Amino acid sequence: MLATLLRFINEQHATGFEPRGRYPAGEQGAFAIGAADADDAQRFVLKWGPGTAIPDDLRQAVSVTERLRAIGYPAPRYRLVGVAPPLGIVYSVQEELPGTPLGGRLDRPLLDRLLDLNALQRGQAVAPIGGWPRPVADSVLRGGDGFCLLDPLRSYSAATAALLGVLQRLAAGGGDERPPTNDVVHFDFQGSNILADGVGVSGVVDWEGCRAGDRAFDLATLFFYAGAGDAAEADQVERLWRRLVARTGPRLLGVYLAHLVLRQVDWSIRFHDRAAVEHWLARADGVLRRLSAATEWHASA
Repeated sequence: MLATLLRFINEQHATGFEPRGRYPAGEQGAFAIGAADADDAQRFVLKWGPGTAIPDDLRQAVSVTERLRAIGYPAPRYRLVGVAPPLGIVYSVQEELPGTPLGGRLDRPLLDRLLDLNALQRGQAVAPIGGWPRPVADSVLRGGDGFCLLDPLRSYSAATAALLGVLQRLAAGGGDERPPTNDVVHFDFQGSNILADGVGVSGVVDWEGCRAGDRAFDLATLFFYAGAGDAAEADQVERLWRRLVARTGPRLLGVYLAHLVLRQVDWSIRFHDRAAVEHWLARADGVLRRLSAATEWHASA
């Protein structure tokens, strides 16, 4: 498919792209490509998926990244977006950003920079809509489209079935909160999509799922994943947690964390091994215990 798609793109756009390899990070996959007559340092990112028309989420990603780059955010520039009808494929070509995925690392300079970037997302949504956080809560209550599926937790074990009940109570309890609705939300703001070089954060990629809502959701995502391993400095994870609780309050934060727990545990049940499932269940338990303590503190304050 890669060779066939590149041939189509080169014919349609008078380009001379050749494959340079597949990126190791990420669940869905992306390919490095470059022009045959260009320096190998000039690389681009090719992504594709099934379709016969450019979807709204891809159009929004192009618009959002243009807007963010204009205010100094290290977001990628889309060079080509198109459809290959003979292949039933929608594709995009972005400029490659420098650096490598951050992974689970988090220290004070990195967190300072990520908080600054999160602040730049304020009020920058291209098409603000009402209803946030309802889409996040609804995915927990009713299930999502290809993610946040409910049946895997219901059927995997008694523990995951009970966990689903807890998550749904959290989503129902905070779904009527009224946070900002006009921020840019990356929606998967974690170490696989954050690039770092020798200086610091060099880019944030994978914007195809972005939407309008509350930028604090991205900080909740960062907290959930950075705190899941031992590469992040514990005091910075704690600092991020305090920032989240102060910013959102435990009810709204409960909605965000319920979504993130469901999204990851469901995905691991379907695509990862038992050890990965147990890892994320342990992470979910720790996060929910921390949330319970914050809720009790707020109730007594």
